[in-house]
Amino acid sequence: MVIIGEKLNSSSPDVKVMLDKRDAKTAQSLIQKQVHAGARFIDINTSMAQDPYGALIWAVKLAMQAGDCGICVDVSDADMLVKLYSEVALPDSIINSITLEEEKLEKLLPVAKKYGAGVIAMPIHKGGIPKSAEERVANASELVEILVKSGIQKENIFVDIVVEAAQANHRGPFEALIAARELHERYPNVKLVAGISNVSFGLPQRPALNRAYLTCAMSAGLDAAILDPLDEELMMQLAATELLLGRDEDSMAYIATCRAIKPV
Repeated sequence: MVIIGEKLNSSSPDVKVMLDKRDAKTAQSLIQKQVHAGARFIDINTSMAQDPYGALIWAVKLAMQAGDCGICVDVSDADMLVKLYSEVALPDSIINSITLEEEKLEKLLPVAKKYGAGVIAMPIHKGGIPKSAEERVANASELVEILVKSGIQKENIFVDIVVEAAQANHRGPFEALIAARELHERYPNVKLVAGISNVSFGLPQRPALNRAYLTCAMSAGLDAAILDPLDEELMMQLAATELLLGRDEDSMAYIATCRAIKPV
């Protein structure tokens, strides 16, 4: 399972203050804690900062210095992404995200191909967020074919299954799981990713819902997850699920997680 740490996001008031003040000590600590907890990539979103691009460059450079991790550049502005890649060498990165929007594809596909970046493929069309599994699969299939035809390796494609908040659409999370199963069979070499915390937005006891949904999604074929790696119970759930799905030979990863979280 590829873990993408979600904590460096300017939608959090504390993180926004940290970015605006350029608080390197706090940022480095947040990055290093996520990496130590198992994050392979650090998601960086600075959209709410006073100076989004200045904060983005600062945070990206800091993450590259502070942690042994890749960078997941979480930016909706295509021009900002193009500018970032032209100014900073990012040998281990994921672009978050590319949709079926033609203008965005034209700007970001050359960047992804030139720098060998991974791509989170968001199966969103002009109609907005897909509501059914069928829409997700149809949009994702169209987008995957475009990416592959453009020269993006399947191993570098992360299809987002589009997890909606259960409170907003009680069928949404289940439709995403149905889509995941279909896409996993159709594109076995393409990775599936989900923003796990989306499912619990607006509901009480959010961690419990996140943990339950992570297990469901992994069972449906999820390969990567944007989540909070500092939630020890969530990471324990992940390790247990990996073991029970037959992905942890000799149970070594599970045992290591147990020792790291609850030393014996």
